[in-house]
Amino acid sequence: MLSVPLGQDAGDHSYMRHKVRPLRPSEAHSPDDLVRALGQCGFQGRKLSQCTDIWEAMCRDEGCLKVMTLAGALTPAGMGEVICELMEGGAVNAIISTGANVIHDFVNSVVDVGHWLGTEHADDDDLRKHKINRVFDVYIAEADYEAAEALVNERLEERGWTDRTFRPSELIRALGEWAPRRSMVKVAAECDVPIFVPAISDSEIGINVATARVIRGHNNAFDEIGDLARFGELITTRTRWGTIILGGGVPRNWAQQVFPYLEAVAKARGEPPNQWPGYHYGIQITTDRPDFGGMSGCTFSESKSWGKYDFDARFLACVCDATIALPLMATSLLQRLRTDPSA
Repeated sequence: MLSVPLGQDAGDHSYMRHKVRPLRPSEAHSPDDLVRALGQCGFQGRKLSQCTDIWEAMCRDEGCLKVMTLAGALTPAGMGEVICELMEGGAVNAIISTGANVIHDFVNSVVDVGHWLGTEHADDDDLRKHKINRVFDVYIAEADYEAAEALVNERLEERGWTDRTFRPSELIRALGEWAPRRSMVKVAAECDVPIFVPAISDSEIGINVATARVIRGHNNAFDEIGDLARFGELITTRTRWGTIILGGGVPRNWAQQVFPYLEAVAKARGEPPNQWPGYHYGIQITTDRPDFGGMSGCTFSESKSWGKYDFDARFLACVCDATIALPLMATSLLQRLRTDPSA
């Protein structure tokens, strides 16, 4: 005979406070309904829902600077418009990105979407013969890269900007102003959202600048350290901070290292320590693991040991492909903010 009623624990009953509520598709009448319902389920669906809650909390927190980091190939995959609407909705105040995401976005603006649906099983030798570049199951023609490069060189020469040092964010802002069609860089410029690209030479933008030095006699250079200082200044304009991390890599760590940087500056000036507690919120969408010591899999808790997150920071990671998680989270979040903008 059972000594404990079904559904109860023989030990500490505090473990049994909330039952799993099986998701009913018929009750999900909007993306927000779906994301909220996932919060009553398990595994990464629940994590996705909880990450959306944390992102909403950032948006409801007055004075919180919301910093999004972009790694991987998000704009080639069609995520650029998601990011545009997030900026317009006030859910993102600054972006740290790979150069690849920026230039792919700019190509879309120059040629009216330069990416085509393909297959990861394509004959890459044949694609190369036809000067078609593959990003997993998406194609982009080399000629479209060249059209974007030609426009950049034309604008640089029109403005006499062929012998100067740029902070990468300065050039990205200019790309947004030059972009002929709606795109991430264009909307960022319109919304006054800075885009920082700390490893800009590792992209077609860097190749463009390097080629122009050799072929066109340009003498431009990038001041990446200048952008670190500028980002630090941006941080000091707020009292609360949060990260929305898509992937990992350089954008993630560059966004997070700003607090050790600010502490180092304060120490060098002889100012009191611990003025900069770190981010108060953090969410990450990743498919990487922390076990191998890679930055993309680094946990928020580990980052806390470096002073990158506050002692009481609210953070969570969801292990998922960002092209799945981001659209769901963004659509849910923006629906909440539109429905009850003052909550």
